[in-house]
Amino acid sequence: MWIYDKMTDDIILLAHTSYALQKMLDICNIEITALYLHFNAVKSVVMRVGIAVVLNLISFHQFLNL
Repeated sequence: MWIYDKMTDDIILLAHTSYALQKMLDICNIEITALYLHFNAVKSVVMRVGIAVVLNLISFHQFLNL
């Protein structure tokens, strides 16, 4: 059973690439603008998960140990 609120203030977008994520954000922006709504950039967050993030963290920790 799905329960829908009249107002939704949270959204999660998942994408394989930053390009695909940007395209989804562009589509969302078009749709919410048509409804006279807007994104709150201050409350928005992007999280990247993957091997590049792990390698960057390892490099950062190695830098701190020098």
